[in-house]
Amino acid sequence: MSPLKIVMKRDAVITSVLFLSLLALHLWTLMRFPAPFVDEVWYTSRTWGYIQTGRVFGDLDRGIFDYYEGYWTVLPGLPIFLRSFFLRFSSAPSLLAMRLASLFFGLVFLGALYATAVRLADRRFAVWTVGLVTLSASFLQVAHIARTDIESATFGYLALALYFNNPGSKVWVAFLSGLCLGLAYHCHPHGVVLGPPIVALYLWHERWAIFRSRAFWAFAAGGIAGLLLFGFLHILPNPDTYFKTMALNYASTHIPPLLTGDPAIILQAFSNMRDALLRDYRAMTLLILAAAGVGLAITRRSDMDKTLLVLVIATFLSHTLLVRNKFAFYSLLSSPMIEMMAVLFAMRLFYQPWWGGWRDYMGRLVTGAMVGFHCLAMIAFASLINGYPSYQAAQQGVNQAVREGDRIIGPQTYWLELYDHPYYPWEALVYYHHYDPDSTLAEAMEQFKPDIFVMDVSAQEFIQDIPANSPYADQLHLSQTELEAFLAKQATVVTEFENGVYGPVKVYRITWPE
Repeated sequence: MSPLKIVMKRDAVITSVLFLSLLALHLWTLMRFPAPFVDEVWYTSRTWGYIQTGRVFGDLDRGIFDYYEGYWTVLPGLPIFLRSFFLRFSSAPSLLAMRLASLFFGLVFLGALYATAVRLADRRFAVWTVGLVTLSASFLQVAHIARTDIESATFGYLALALYFNNPGSKVWVAFLSGLCLGLAYHCHPHGVVLGPPIVALYLWHERWAIFRSRAFWAFAAGGIAGLLLFGFLHILPNPDTYFKTMALNYASTHIPPLLTGDPAIILQAFSNMRDALLRDYRAMTLLILAAAGVGLAITRRSDMDKTLLVLVIATFLSHTLLVRNKFAFYSLLSSPMIEMMAVLFAMRLFYQPWWGGWRDYMGRLVTGAMVGFHCLAMIAFASLINGYPSYQAAQQGVNQAVREGDRIIGPQTYWLELYDHPYYPWEALVYYHHYDPDSTLAEAMEQFKPDIFVMDVSAQEFIQDIPANSPYADQLHLSQTELEAFLAKQATVVTEFENGVYGPVKVYRITWPE
């Protein structure tokens, strides 16, 4: 066997062992981190409802949205349809099955990222990039939690991978790239974040010839086809229902900063993006290496460096200006750009000629230590945190207060073991007020007539008379004065306990007059 083949075989073995180890880490921590969250139980309910009825609508969606004609056509169906293949194997709603679905799409996402990185540079660059992304805070969260952000990011990065793997500018490949971007929107509107970077790449590589590029127009046609399909499936059947329910649910919470036209909101978006990067890369080492990678790309100015700079800058600008709330759920749309730039700098040091000088030793030692520290910190972070026992304890505490046939209002989190009860999310009280602005909280309670009301920290942060200055707080807040007055008049605390993840949990039993 030739020396080259020996090296290639050795690299393949090392890479395989590395990724099998990382996969084992994700499987081990799948239910440990993050702790079960209200949104993923909501998606579990919706997927379970689809399996039972064929309609993309779950028990936790009931209460207000089903007041409208054709309500079951509004909610995005593609991610629920995809997830249903995992949940069908369960005899009851299963968070494990839903998280396995997230991890599966996370692996597809990594494949798309690898296909992009290998075309940008080479196989080593791709392996390093994917390895670091696998250990990123954003991937550890998004590829575990049962929200549809991972499907959205996956389709977005498939669109990017198809762009880079279309050297002959084939029209059908470009169309598929645009279609994937449209499907990313189906899963979550934020999936369009990858659209402007791809357009920027077309502009960079084709300049003014873009207007004569069949590939570019095929890409645009694919994206439009994906959006038209969304409209055909979810808007056209019942336009009035679609826009009214969207106003009830989202209103201003997802308006992109750029579309507000408000300079203060746009400036705040850049500040929020900075805070999100500091949150996701707390160790700072990868941010420092990424900044060094940007500097290296600017000074070297090779075709690969320029393309990478266009991609990175356009992706972060797009994320900043199109995503209103820089939640950790959405970070994966742009965070791989950090790993790419960090790898660019690290590879320059590790694979440059060795002269035996002190700079060779120090450069490799410091960079290796920074990458190693980041990886060890993320492994420890994922391994040491285990929120599932806290969830089980909270669920058991709530279950003890519930009787057969009770109607429940509370955080969606506890629906998993109470799915055979009429169960409304506490947000239904908010939606009822949006539906009938003149109504009081007592009237909203009267509408649902719950026997049990559950309160924990996930709901408590929105119960205040003066909401915090954020779109979500403005949209979802409940009057603390009205709620306390109602509970004092008609409710009794039947159980109360502290929980490490869900904070103080109170379960009230409500008495209704005969």
